[in-house]
Amino acid sequence: MELQSLSQSLRKQQKAHLQKMKQNQTGSFLKSNGMGSSADPLEFLDRLESGRGGEGGMSEAQLQGLVAMEEQAGDRDRQVTNIVASIEELSQVMKDLSILIVDQGTVLDRIDYNMQATGDSVKAGVLELERAEKHQKSSRNWLIIGFLSIACFIMLLLLLAKSL
Repeated sequence: MELQSLSQSLRKQQKAHLQKMKQNQTGSFLKSNGMGSSADPLEFLDRLESGRGGEGGMSEAQLQGLVAMEEQAGDRDRQVTNIVASIEELSQVMKDLSILIVDQGTVLDRIDYNMQATGDSVKAGVLELERAEKHQKSSRNWLIIGFLSIACFIMLLLLLAKSL
């Protein structure tokens, strides 16, 4: 959102700068070609066409001025077109960047989920190992008790056999 607001601010500043440059170029062009202080080139062209521009026709200097104004207008149009293309490219880059950010968030979520699942599996494994250890210990105890019981029974038989 901050990037969008900065982008909008940049566009506004570019527009104001281009308008200011356009006014400066038009004003300096009109003054240098003796067209008066009028800042509107269309008004000047209307005066020339209606015959109020001086002699009733266009002089060579006025024609050159008109051609120069047309060239400047073409240059400005190309510059504006280039700026629009740059802004569109920037917009596409921003869209791609937002898609990448969403994808990275999804990947991080999956990693986080996998880490939690692994932690749960490790805890369950530890519990199973503890149960198995208890079970193994208890079966050893029964084995020892059984062995001692058999040894006592054999000793009892030997004692009875010796006394008879």
